[in-house]
Amino acid sequence: MHKDILLRNFSNDEVNLETNGTQEFREIAEKSTKIFSGRRQTIVNCSAIDDKIEVIIDYEGILAVDLPNGLKTGDKIQRELVMSFA
Repeated sequence: MHKDILLRNFSNDEVNLETNGTQEFREIAEKSTKIFSGRRQTIVNCSAIDDKIEVIIDYEGILAVDLPNGLKTGDKIQRELVMSFA
C-alpha cells in the first residue's frame, strides 16, 4: 500500500471520516474488524490525473455491535469510499 494513502468516507455527500497515511488507514481498518461481522468492498471507478490515483469503492458492512447513533447489530451500512494515492 502506498505510504501516502488518503481515505475519505462519505455519508450524505459529506466527508465523515478521513485517514492520511498507512498508519491511520491501518488503525481504522483494525477497528472496523471488531464493528462489522461481514464486509464487501467493490471498486467502481479508478482514475489517474497527473501524479494522483483515485479509487472509488462501494462499501457494504453488516454491524456486529450496536452503535451510539442508533444503528443495531445486523444492520447493513452502505458507503462510498474514496482513496487517493499521490
